[in-house]
Amino acid sequence: MYAGHTHRPYYAVASAEILIDFALQVRGIRVSEFSDEAAVMSMMMEVAVRESILRNSERVALPLEEDLEAEEQAAQALMEKNGVDPMDVEGMLNVEVSRP
Repeated sequence: MYAGHTHRPYYAVASAEILIDFALQVRGIRVSEFSDEAAVMSMMMEVAVRESILRNSERVALPLEEDLEAEEQAAQALMEKNGVDPMDVEGMLNVEVSRP
C-alpha cells in the first residue's frame, strides 16, 4: 500500500482470481475464459456508459471510434490521483508496483 491508496477488501478475491487465471493461461494449463476481445469490449462499454451520462443519456455506438470526453476525464483524474500521465508505463509502474 502507498499513501492515498484506498484498499477495498471485496476486490481481493476478484483480483486473486484474475491473477490465477492469468498464471494458468501463461503456463498453458487452461485457456482464459476472458478473451482479449472481451476485455476490450468491457472497457469500451464502461467508457460508453460514462460518455452517455455526459451526453444526457444519449446512445453511444459501439465499438467506439472517436475520442470521448469521458476518456479525457478518466485520464485527467488518474493523472491528478497518481501525479503521472496514465499512458506513461514506467511512471505508472513506479506508482503501482512495490519496489524493494
